[in-house]
Amino acid sequence: MAYFAYEYDCTNFASQIVHWAGMTPIRTQWQWNGTEQARRCWNVAHDFIEYWTLERGYNGGAYLTKADAKRHALPGDLIGYMDKKDYKIWHVTFVQSKSNGKIYVSQHTGDRYNEDWDGIDINNSTCIIVRF
Repeated sequence: MAYFAYEYDCTNFASQIVHWAGMTPIRTQWQWNGTEQARRCWNVAHDFIEYWTLERGYNGGAYLTKADAKRHALPGDLIGYMDKKDYKIWHVTFVQSKSNGKIYVSQHTGDRYNEDWDGIDINNSTCIIVRF
């Protein structure tokens, strides 16, 4: 299946993961339609996290520190980074694996594949976990 390519596509990547994992797009809500005109919660980090946690109830918790988020994150989770100043979610990453207390993430927009999360700066963000 061909998805539209966005310049900044971390959330588009996360949506593709969720779609391929079996979640069916819902018309007028979370939806990809083959063009750049996807619904905002398909390709905008803030809208994506709000949709899945607040509207659909897939809330794995909010964590004020990266260390707390690491303790709770599981493979298959998505993590949204929320700026502590304006409460806007600015990025989404996928928890690829977890081993010996470390989590490894994969993402787009700053492409990474199964990379140790400890080495990634998240700019002092609150972490919102989406767990399906």
